[in-house]
Amino acid sequence: MTVEMANMVYVYGFTVGNSTEARRIYIERLPNHPTPNPLMFRNVRYKVSENQVCSSMIL
Repeated sequence: MTVEMANMVYVYGFTVGNSTEARRIYIERLPNHPTPNPLMFRNVRYKVSENQVCSSMIL
């Protein structure tokens, strides 16, 4: 898992699965990083859970 993916999973979880809100917070906290599409947060979360990477922390 990359640092960017970990950040997206963390923010997505912080917003209880609200991808639009996750994008807003991601922009606030990481203003110099590329801005992902809101759907990317959900896609990354599912990708991580499918691969069972850190699943105990995000499920």
